[in-house]
Parts: sequence; C-alpha cells; structure tokens
Amino acid sequence: MQDELQATAEALAAELGRSVYIEAPGYIPLAVSTHYGALDKARMDALLARTIAPEMVAYYKQWHLDAADEPVHIPGNNALGLLPRVVYPIRHNGRLLARVWLVNAEPALVEDDDATVARAARVIGRILFRRDEKTQQRADADEAALRTLLRGDVPNRQAVLDEALWRHDIASGSSVTVLVAQGVAVVSSRVEVTSEALKSFAADVGTASGGMAVIPAAWSSELVAVSPVRGDVQRTGRALAPVLRAVATRHGLQIAGIGIGAAVHGADGLTDSYRQAKYCASVDRKLAPLEGYRDWDHLGMLRLFAEVPWNTDGIDLIHPGLGRLFEDTRSPLPGTLWTYLQCGGDAQQTISQLNVHRGNLYYRLGRAEEILGLSLNDGNIRLSLHAGLLLAKLAGFPGLDTAPIPPFNKTP
Repeated sequence: MQDELQATAEALAAELGRSVYIEAPGYIPLAVSTHYGALDKARMDALLARTIAPEMVAYYKQWHLDAADEPVHIPGNNALGLLPRVVYPIRHNGRLLARVWLVNAEPALVEDDDATVARAARVIGRILFRRDEKTQQRADADEAALRTLLRGDVPNRQAVLDEALWRHDIASGSSVTVLVAQGVAVVSSRVEVTSEALKSFAADVGTASGGMAVIPAAWSSELVAVSPVRGDVQRTGRALAPVLRAVATRHGLQIAGIGIGAAVHGADGLTDSYRQAKYCASVDRKLAPLEGYRDWDHLGMLRLFAEVPWNTDGIDLIHPGLGRLFEDTRSPLPGTLWTYLQCGGDAQQTISQLNVHRGNLYYRLGRAEEILGLSLNDGNIRLSLHAGLLLAKLAGFPGLDTAPIPPFNKTP
C-alpha cells in the first residue's frame, strides 16, 4: 500500500511540477514526493522532524481543515517561514482519509491543477480505504488480544500473544512490557474523549512508534500497549513516551500520566506488568502530570504503596493515627510537617521554604506532635510519618496540594 501511495504522489508531483505532501488526519505524513518547485522552512522542518510543530498546528486550525470538503487556501506567514498552500481533503463516505498539501507559489496553482489533483485524490482515496479496512481489522484483533492477555483466567493466552506478535512483525519469544497512558483527554476542554477518538489515537500510536512496533488498544480514557523491550524498560520508555505524547498532541489530546511495567517473557507475566504499569501511570499523573513517564523498575520506594489503598485507611496503615492530621482541611500542619521532613528535619531550611517565623514553625510542629501523640525526635517515627505523608500527597489529601514534590527522579 505504501508503495502505491508513494507512486501516486510521485506521478502527481511530476504532472504538476511541484512537490506533493500527503498526510493522514492528525498531521501524520503518509507520502512525500521528490522535490519540485518552491520549498519553504515549514516544509523542510516537517520533512526533517516527521511531525508538525505546535505553532504550525495552531496556525492551521484557523482554517478548520478537518471539516473541509473543498480545497482550502492558506495564506503564507513570514514569521513561520510558510509559503501559501492549498490543502485538498480526501474523503470516503464523508470520512476524512487524508489531505494533499501543495505549495501555492512559483507559479501559483491554476484551475486545471485542481482537476489534476481531484483525479489523483480518487486514486489515493481507494488506496487508503483498502488500507483502513485492513487497519481496522488489525485494530479490532489487537483490542481483542489485549483484553484476553490482560486477564489472568483465559486459557491459551500464549497462543494469543504469539499471534499478536506475529501480526506486528515482533519476534516470538521477545521480552515484552505493558505500557499504560492514563487520563487521555481533549486539550483545554471539558468534553469527554470519545471511543472513536481513542481508537484513532491507538491506531496512530501503532504506526508512529519510532521504529518500535507496539500492539495498542484504547478504552475508558486509557491507552494500553504491549511493546517489545529494547535493551531495558527505561530505554523503551524513553523511546515510546515522547511518541505517545506527540501523537496525542496531533489529535488534540493530552495524556495525564504514562506508566510502564516490568519486562516479562511470555503471556503469564503480562497481567502483573499491566498492574504495575497502571500504578506507575497513577504515580506519574500525581507527581509530574502531562510530562515524562514512570517505570516499575525505577520507581524506588514508591512501590511501597502499590498494594495500599490511597485513602485514610491506607495512611493509617503506614502510620497509625496519621489521618487525624487531615480532619481540619484548612490546617497548615500537614504541609508544615511534610516540608520539615522533606528538609531532613532542618528547621532553617523549612522556615525558608515556608516563609514562616521560627516560633511559628516550632508551634506547628509541637501541635502536630500533640495531635498525633508522638515525638519527632524518634527517627523511626519520622520515617513512618514521611512515608504516610507521601501516600497522602499521592492521594491528593488537602494541605499537601502545593507542598514540594518529592525528590524522586522523574524519567524524561
């Protein structure tokens, strides 16, 4: 299919005497012809980066390209290094399959050129429709496979995994991991992301994974993927997390948190890797939302809370009675105690961070000791308090919302 599409782009470019750029919705490049005619900075950047810069996406949005049924003329923009363009939508049964972009300069397009592009668009549409049928079949098979693989009580799970790996040209017996992207949502909007948007997002992740084949599916504002491990899980995450966020941006979406489970061999360990990935994504969206990722192998002491409820019961399990400190939602005591412990018990550093008087700090610490019935001079007590307050921060308890984030390494 790709050879057919590229051949069509080359033939159209030769007939028009100008370069042809074909992309899928979401600004995903499908085919780029040999260079003809004018070439601007915007096209060069798109070719080199294989993606569209955010400022270009913002500029293009003014012309509502996704809703267009006719060619759209986009004026040039010197600040963006952009020559004028004409964008031709390619649709089938009303659904946008792709767009053909032509630079409208040196010389400008004429009416006959529109007819030439229209003929080529019909050919491109047929190619993409056949591809979309196959893509949809594969997406349905992937979703069914993941739903099977991530349940622990289904027989023949290894056969399901082997078939899914074969479908994506991943060697059987490869070390694999589960990746979870949580909180997939429409950017700057309270509109709930639709299942169709999630499926489109998942499909694009499957074709834009930077040379690393993945088996993706999406449901309930969550994308799940099984990926082969290249080197180790951290290296795999560094390669895939930016791709996920870039594809989400192209679709007008954002990801709250990304998590990656431990590497496993075979289907039996996938449910554990999935559980770990979900937990890592939850931690990521709490501590560093909308950026980076967390993986199980490098989560450190945050693993402690994977099996503990993120509520008052869990906090009291870590340090009995700690929940009493949160009964007054307006109290500064939790944030003060957290900062004091984060500073290693250094009063001067705590005063500096909180911008309070020394006497005020000691009053608050004394009041916390009184409420909890303990002494902060005991190292073991300070350790359990610190752990309990960290869990409270993960759980979003009041008084810790603006407290400093723990100094755990965020994976870029």
